[in-house]
Amino acid sequence: MTEEDVRQFLSELNNTDEHPRLEAKKGVGKSLYETICAFSNEPALGGGVILVGVEIGEEEMFDHYSACGVSSPDRLSQEIATACASTFNRPVRPQITPVSIDGNIVLAVEVDEIHSGGKPIYFKKKRSSGGSVAAYRHDRSALH
Repeated sequence: MTEEDVRQFLSELNNTDEHPRLEAKKGVGKSLYETICAFSNEPALGGGVILVGVEIGEEEMFDHYSACGVSSPDRLSQEIATACASTFNRPVRPQITPVSIDGNIVLAVEVDEIHSGGKPIYFKKKRSSGGSVAAYRHDRSALH
């Protein structure tokens, strides 16, 4: 993942505001892990990219995505990797790349779709029927 890639992703978000394989997060929290779970489970999507350290502001009445950066990118990358290895029923191993955008470090978190035999990915503390996000429920309903 390069600076040019991240700039292109920010441009896509600013042009479309919605993208099936791309999300932006200001920081790390439950929402980040829910998105990792969704990208891991969503059928035929091939995973996705989450940009951590991106804020959404308003510019001329439209949402505008820009790099605000994260503090301690190495520590935060390790925290995300450790949580992904232990939070879900199976380890998820995203590729995390720190990228400098206008002097701010953005973490590009690339999540692969899990092969169908490894699905569903869900949060350990919840049962499989309720621990994964809507992406899996959609996939599961197609099987019935």
